[in-house]
Formats: sequence, C-alpha cells, structure tokens
Amino acid sequence: MRKIVFTLGLLVLGICFLHAQKPELKFGEDKTFKIVQFTDVHWIYNDSRSDIAGERMNEVLNAEKPDFVIYTGDIIFGKPAKESLLKALEPVISRKIPFAVTWGNHDDEQGMSRQELFDLIKDIPNNLTSTVQGVTGVTNFVLPVKSADGKKVFLSVDSRSIPGNPLYNAFKAKSFTAGDVTFHFYILDILQEGAEHTVQEILDIIFEKYLCHFESEWQPDISTIRKKLKEYVSLGILKAEKRGRELYYSRTEDVVDLSRWENALSFYSEADPLGVIGSTLKDKMNEKTEFFQFKHHYMLHALNSQILLQLLTAIGEKRRIKFINASRRKENSTFWHFVLPLKIFISTQGGRQYLLCYHNRFHALQFFRIDYIKEIEILEEETDFSVYEHYCEKYRSHLWGTSDGVGFNVDRLEMTLHFEDNEQHIPRRLEREKRNGRVEMVDKNTCKYIVDTYDASEMMPWLRTFIGRIEKLECSDQKVVDKFYEDLEEMYSLYGGEE
Repeated sequence: MRKIVFTLGLLVLGICFLHAQKPELKFGEDKTFKIVQFTDVHWIYNDSRSDIAGERMNEVLNAEKPDFVIYTGDIIFGKPAKESLLKALEPVISRKIPFAVTWGNHDDEQGMSRQELFDLIKDIPNNLTSTVQGVTGVTNFVLPVKSADGKKVFLSVDSRSIPGNPLYNAFKAKSFTAGDVTFHFYILDILQEGAEHTVQEILDIIFEKYLCHFESEWQPDISTIRKKLKEYVSLGILKAEKRGRELYYSRTEDVVDLSRWENALSFYSEADPLGVIGSTLKDKMNEKTEFFQFKHHYMLHALNSQILLQLLTAIGEKRRIKFINASRRKENSTFWHFVLPLKIFISTQGGRQYLLCYHNRFHALQFFRIDYIKEIEILEEETDFSVYEHYCEKYRSHLWGTSDGVGFNVDRLEMTLHFEDNEQHIPRRLEREKRNGRVEMVDKNTCKYIVDTYDASEMMPWLRTFIGRIEKLECSDQKVVDKFYEDLEEMYSLYGGEE
C-alpha cells in the first residue's frame, strides 16, 4: 500500500509533539540528512520469507547508515501481531537509529488495532512515531529536522485511516498566511476534549508547549491569536462565552441534520477537486460515519481550492483572466499572465492539477500548474469562446497527459496484449482507459492498442501496468520502446533475476 510522505516547508513550521527524551533529528556537518524508507515489509513471525526480508533490511542499513528510518505501512502480515511488529522493527531498534512508522491497511488485521500497535511501540527508545490530536487516524504526525540554514518539517500521514482530507480544515479558515495551518493544528489541539481557554491562555500554551522546540524569529502576538479565534467563531468552528471581562473559547458542536445526504457528501468531499464544499456540509452532521476510504489519497489539492474555484468560475462565464504565476526556476520570482482558461486537467498518477489555457502573449495553448498560481483577477468575457473551445478539442485529440512533445509532432504507439479466456477485464480496461487511442481485437485472446499522441513517453507508467501480458510494443519514437525494456531489465536484475 502506498503512503503519502510529504516534506512541507514553512507552511506547517513548528508543529511537533515530541517528548524531551526523544532524539533530535538534524543535518550532519556535511549538510546532508539521509532517510531510508521501508514499505510493505509484510512481516510474518517465524516465516522464512520474512527472515529474507530482514536480511535485506540489514544490508540496506549497513550500506546506507541513515540518519532516520521510516516504515510506511503494511509492516506486518500475520499473527501474532506483537511479535511480528517487534521483529520487523528489530533492524533499526538494535542499531539505535531514530525511526517512525505509519500504519497500512494490513497492520490492524492481525488481532491488534492501530491504537494498540501504537501503544506497543510508543516507548521504544529512538521511536519518533507520534499522533496529532484533532486529526482523524493514528500515526498522523510531523517531525522537525534541524538544518544549518533553518528548519524543515517532515510530515507523515496515515492516509488509509483518514476518512476525510484534514487539509480542508485549514482551507475553511479562509485566509492563508505562513502560520495559518500551524495555528489550526495548535488551536484544535489546545481546545480538544472540552477544554476552554482565554486568548491569553492560548497564546501562553502555544509558546510553552509548541514554539519552545524551535529557534524561530516567527513570534505570534495576542492580536493575531485574537483575530484567528474571532474568525473561527464566525465560521462556527469555535464558540466564545463571556465570563466577567474574559472570553473563553471552546469547540462547537453542530446539530444540523443532513443525514439524507451523508452518503453522497462522503464521496463528493473526497472524490471531487472542490470537495471542500462537501466537507464543509459534512461538518454539520450529528454523526460522521466513514462510508468511503481511499487507498491512494491526493490531499494537497485542498490548498488550491480557492484558485480552482476562480478558474472554474471564469471558464463557466467564458471570461479571460490575469494571474500571478510563481517561477519554478527562480525562487521568489513571479510573473503576470493574461490568458483565456479552457480546461482543468488532473493527473491520475499524482493528483496534480493543471490549467489548459490560451495565452494572449504567445498566441498558443499552454499548461500551468495550479499550485503555482498565486493570485487571479477575472476580466472581460470572450465573445469568440467557441472558437477557442474548438481549438482546444483539436489539441486534446493527441494529448495523453499535459505534454505536447516537440513541435506538436505525433508519436504512433502500438501495443499487442495477450490474455486468457477468464481475463476479459483486460480488453474492457483498455476500452475504459484508451483516451485518444483505439482497441482492435486480433483474436479472442489477443488485442492491439493503437494511439497517436504528442509525447508517448508520458504513457510509460500506464504501459508498465500491462507487464506480463505485452506480446509486442512498437513506437515511432524508438527511445520509448528502448526505455521500457531497459527499465524491465533493471527491475529484473534488482529482484535477483538471472541472465
């Protein structure tokens, strides 16, 4: 199972729930910090296959000598859970290497819950696994890593156990400053389990419990905290009660009945790019049941919700826009662009969102990453919008992803697949995922997929999912075919294959 492991910069700087005795993560004198990741270990106690996995883990640790190790899910795959987990962690425990874990979907299927597994290992020396109060799930946490030129935050999220995107809560706060997401976690943690505090008490706790762990010039003042609390009260996240001269803040409990919509809202809030709308409505429900769980969860798009809403508004009203785009190559550089927005594209591989638009200056269609768009102004209506729509559809007829290759040259790719009588899902899948290509049946157990696309190299991840059934792969760009088989040989060698 995949896990989401992100490195976020100053966005969530400062959140940590570590005890004093825990080891401190920091860059070495050579300004490097090495992390080893073990995923899907699938340890079964007293199983020879797991012993082999242990040997490989020891080899990696001996060779890499990491500063930190993280196990990203599906650590155990058999009972007894306690013995299996401790044995899987033995390579790092014995070497006294700082480590952390996130749980996968198989870990709590072996007779112990996620919380029980967490309690089992929480006091092991050098274990940095933690959890954040106020965020659904176990092993959702952040760890600070000190460096010579500042601090970075290592954020680990147990995506399988989270029924809702936790970043929606930050979006619902409306404003986004460097400390907004940090404030959100602080305030919800401080006011958990019925706690009530004044603004001064909340400020004191922030300094005493959280900011004491960091050497940062960022120092919130009481007016900033008061403004944020007032905003949360207006949004219904918190409530304020006056006692004498002081206001006491606590969490609210909503009583709106939206039970008939619960099923639909649960799906919409996680499947739609603007799912924050559904998440906001779900907040009004008396009971929150987990109708849907997502194995592969793209969460960071929640932070782009306001930009996405403006883009969709402009497209719907057929209006031109101007926007500021942050440079990917030059830090702190921004540029204004005047465009006509046409379509939103979302990557099925990584969840990244793109805007396809007609650029006024370059007189051509162009893609922009939405997470780099920082400010939008909606302009006049485009009277010839249908002309640009037609141009867009013609352009899309040869797109696989978001690349138009070199000079709009088209690659021809043909892939022949063989499947058994009981594998009719293969041609059905091709029909479902063919995009701009077509499927031809050669015989009852053989089919051919044919596509003309701007950049066939974009298809590589998708092509790899048919390994074991591909009889023939041809492409007018021979580099694509060569790369496919080179990667196959490398993978074969990596897993112990013989010449």
